[in-house]
Amino acid sequence: MLPSPVQSPTRPSNRRYLLLALPFAFALLVAHRGSSNSRDGQRQRLAEYLPTVLGGHSFSSQEGMELSEEWEREEGVEQQEVEWRFEEERRLREYKWETPEVDVTLKRVLEGLDENERRTRDWLLATRPAASQGVGIGLGASSPPEPIRPGPPATPHRGLPSPDEGPGAFSGGSYEKYAELLEEWQTGRQKTSGEKAKWEDEYTLLHAQIMSGEREPMLLEYACPSSKLCGGLGDRMLGITSTFLYAVLTGRALSISWEHPVPIDMLFDSPFIDWSQRFKVGSTPTRNIYTNRTLSLERLRLPETHNPSAQALDRTWPHFAKEHHEPWIVLEALNRGITLRSFRYPSVAPDLEALGFRMDSAYSSMINYLLRPKPSSLAFIHQYTSLFSLPSVFSIGIQIRTGDKYMRSAEEDSVNTVERHSHFFQCAQQVAMTYAKPSQKIVYYLITDSAHLREDAVRAYPSSVVVSGLAQKHNELGGQEQRKAKLEEDRTKEELFDLDEVVEDADGLMNTLAETWTFSGTDFQVLTARSGYGKIPTWLRGRPGSTIRVERVMEHEGRVIHPKLDCRLDSAILSYSQLAEGWSLG
Repeated sequence: MLPSPVQSPTRPSNRRYLLLALPFAFALLVAHRGSSNSRDGQRQRLAEYLPTVLGGHSFSSQEGMELSEEWEREEGVEQQEVEWRFEEERRLREYKWETPEVDVTLKRVLEGLDENERRTRDWLLATRPAASQGVGIGLGASSPPEPIRPGPPATPHRGLPSPDEGPGAFSGGSYEKYAELLEEWQTGRQKTSGEKAKWEDEYTLLHAQIMSGEREPMLLEYACPSSKLCGGLGDRMLGITSTFLYAVLTGRALSISWEHPVPIDMLFDSPFIDWSQRFKVGSTPTRNIYTNRTLSLERLRLPETHNPSAQALDRTWPHFAKEHHEPWIVLEALNRGITLRSFRYPSVAPDLEALGFRMDSAYSSMINYLLRPKPSSLAFIHQYTSLFSLPSVFSIGIQIRTGDKYMRSAEEDSVNTVERHSHFFQCAQQVAMTYAKPSQKIVYYLITDSAHLREDAVRAYPSSVVVSGLAQKHNELGGQEQRKAKLEEDRTKEELFDLDEVVEDADGLMNTLAETWTFSGTDFQVLTARSGYGKIPTWLRGRPGSTIRVERVMEHEGRVIHPKLDCRLDSAILSYSQLAEGWSLG
């Protein structure tokens, strides 16, 4: 029997209640609605009380004011203006992903929101997209290019909100989520997994000085050459973050180059540094350093960077800083994660700690430092995550990887149904019954490579399953043979890209990017085992203790066998280290 949508008001209570905090805090909030004569005193008592109960939360309106003033003073990193010499480059620069309409599944859920929920969501939609932006770099830069810096914080507020503004007054659901919204109200920034790390400001300065020639050139490059498979977005993100970690550790400037399917600076902006590279030999360089002939001749391509085993990684990276002093090192098609396992290396762990890296936030801090979706992507992403952020909502991300063959053939894909993958939905139901508050609405956000499964899930759970509605495309679906054929075809042309295909390829990646960042906004994640894709949004979220990995279905003598897993148990939850031990590492 298939699980029914989780709507029951008689769910068991959440084991993780803040039992002592809620009654007192709620009473204070009720008092907050009282007479205006005593409101200031009540607000002060509430502000003093919240940090004590909720541990890591800091409600400092002063911090918000200082953040806003700091942003006004910060000039950002100047970009070098580039004269794009080739028609191919100019046409690539014209690409823009138009923000699509949200899926009808989201619209249905939004119709059920009450007035307070709509007001809170409208406030988030009015403030978060701009505050989470970066700046276009490389091919994505404006003309003239803007200085590189994060988007402006929203207006900070000195006091708590009145019941009819911003997050309003607490009216049920998750008090922890409400507390985060109060912090966002006062600071003007969405709460992330950790505070600004020690390494960030120093690295921003170091990178800018290397790029401008003020320092001796020391580069570490993640490259996806046209001749090699580099994997999908998840694999590439693992390679980029691994490369960046060791760029920070060794005092090198990071650069990123994708020769296929499209240049990465068409897809992402940056809030702090210019990591853009020219996208092929002979194209216009984004920085003078890339035309340094001596530097280029001394460039070292490190071996064993594609599909390396855990043993190969453990032979190389503990000794990387001591053994490699070349000025320019390239990691081609690196598709394995090194970040979390680096905390186990005795030669590396002390440096990570000294720089302020922590296991639970390392990926989140690096990705947020390096990459920001384009404004058109953020506009779409926040339509979903503004719902997931509501205290009255408990969102569960479900990632079901079925396999490449189902993306190639609709006939093959027809086997993928809710019934075939029912153990994922049963697990999500158990998660909701165990961890959601009784008053919270349950929303399942489903991402899958199977179009048929997505459609079937929406039919089965029309009031609780939400999908993006975006078409999925794996950029290396044809494997190495297709890549070789494409490379041979490109050799006969002057241009690296088939510009007629660029829009399709870029749209496919932008769709995947939007789903990835949206998934990172869910409260809990149910992931497919032996799949690297779901790890990135989970680590980007930076909230350990809220992820379960589910095995795929098996077939035996024509029968579908579902793995056994009780997702109500604490033992079902995986640590980040456990996630990093499996497929594609971490």
